[in-house]
Amino acid sequence: MAGREESVIETFGSQSVGETARITDEDDVVVNGVVASEDVNIAIGEKLSTLALSQESMPYFTAFIAAASYYCLTEKVKQLDEPLFVKAIKALLDFYEPNRKLTGKVEVLEDYLKQREKGKLEKQLHKDFLADQKLQQDKDKVQ
Repeated sequence: MAGREESVIETFGSQSVGETARITDEDDVVVNGVVASEDVNIAIGEKLSTLALSQESMPYFTAFIAAASYYCLTEKVKQLDEPLFVKAIKALLDFYEPNRKLTGKVEVLEDYLKQREKGKLEKQLHKDFLADQKLQQDKDKVQ
């Protein structure tokens, strides 16, 4: 991904939802860049794919892609390993928490926040990451 996409990714996490709603062109660059890029491959698991189902949660779907892309690019890897997945989710939660009153609560992110409060977030993310990996392996076998 070229410089413009990296710039969008770096600044995306510092924006409020209202501000991100105004950068739809850059938003499209992030999503299209991730899909089309040979540099980064972001697999979206079953839980996180639900973020793409509503207009209210779409900024968080895009924020996850931005965080995942940023960590992959800075670590020079093509896809998230478990530690980078955890970092991307934590960045997503840091973006979600102050903005949820603007967008409404998002069930999967609320669940993650509850797990974080209980000190069990990383354990839950480990389970989710393994489940997503298994789904991807099963999909690859079929193809």
